[in-house]
Amino acid sequence: MDDKGIPLNHGIPQEIIRDIFSRLPVKSLTRFRSLSKWWFNHLKTREFIGDHLHRSTQINNSLLLHRFEESELYSLRSEISELEAVHIPTNNNFTFGLEIVGSCNGVLCVSHSYPLFSSDCISLWNPATKEVKILPPTAKGAIAGMELSTFAIGFGFNSDTDDYNIVTINVFMSNIYSDSEDAFYDAENVGEEVPDRLVQVQVYSLNSQSWKEIKDVGDVSLPPDFFDIEEHYLTANGALFWMTNGHCDFILSFVMANEVLQRIALPDSVTSSDKKKLAMYKESVAMLVMKHKETEGLGYSVELWMMMKGINNGDDCWSMLFEVNVCTEPFVIEELPVGFWKDELVIQAKEASNDSDEAALFLFNPNSIERKKLPTHGSEFSYIDFNYAESLVPLGDSEVEEAS
Repeated sequence: MDDKGIPLNHGIPQEIIRDIFSRLPVKSLTRFRSLSKWWFNHLKTREFIGDHLHRSTQINNSLLLHRFEESELYSLRSEISELEAVHIPTNNNFTFGLEIVGSCNGVLCVSHSYPLFSSDCISLWNPATKEVKILPPTAKGAIAGMELSTFAIGFGFNSDTDDYNIVTINVFMSNIYSDSEDAFYDAENVGEEVPDRLVQVQVYSLNSQSWKEIKDVGDVSLPPDFFDIEEHYLTANGALFWMTNGHCDFILSFVMANEVLQRIALPDSVTSSDKKKLAMYKESVAMLVMKHKETEGLGYSVELWMMMKGINNGDDCWSMLFEVNVCTEPFVIEELPVGFWKDELVIQAKEASNDSDEAALFLFNPNSIERKKLPTHGSEFSYIDFNYAESLVPLGDSEVEEAS
């Protein structure tokens, strides 16, 4: 090391040194920060953090499993590894309503509220660096003559601003004739006209460490039969996506760059009675659809639809990649696949010959129809899965969780 603290490479090109370090786990890199001031600063640069994240996503992609209100989540690094329990940092071990909202670039968004009608208890957590950031409460308040009907939250990365955003969507319904004690109706503050439905969107910026309300979210209208927004969401290409429920289901998206809400229609062949779920497949937004095929003797089949680029709210924005029967003997599957991991379906199933209700997780290859059982805890899980790769992404003015 020279007198400026720059490490001497002994003839090894600097690019090779950086490439080697970009492949190391976060725990090792954290120790290397203490080698010198140069390493301390270099490992915190945007370029190195990005290179390390890219490598980690390619070679260290884990599957995270979490059950609602459990204080631990479970990490699975490979098909043959054991589950690794990871404690979720909470205030005073408070787990009521604890839920992992989502995962993005090695950072998890955690909610501590139940039901999800309050966004006052949201935190960001990097399990690799052990940083935890508790967000300030939103400015969301009651609206005269209306009550909160449904609430959605999403977490993603906005590459245009190099910022991480948390987005909350609150849908208020008119309750001017409601007798509910929980209603927000205040006769003195209600004008002559009360809208049937009002959509409120708020965005938290990690860069500014503050919330803001989006006054103009675009010309998005919710149909009269709209019921609610599902909690499960996806983030891809600077946008967030939620499935909605009603007699006419659709996908609601929020583009973080221009802060606009959009409605995306489903394929014509997908009906409101079909079980469906958004999923990431080959780094693209996709949708799993489960159809009952009893008349064809197939039990249930799963269709995979991929959302195409340049969507135009119509059937042409979707392409069905495959339809596969996942209910071949001796397995019984009645629920949608959990999701994808390493481009294979993660399904929850039990053997038909097993008298108990215990189920297990399997990796299902839609091309070879091959199944591989994953090491899990059986039916004690209500499986919520996330793809995760550890990273050095900082959370700004945050705390470091205590070692357990």
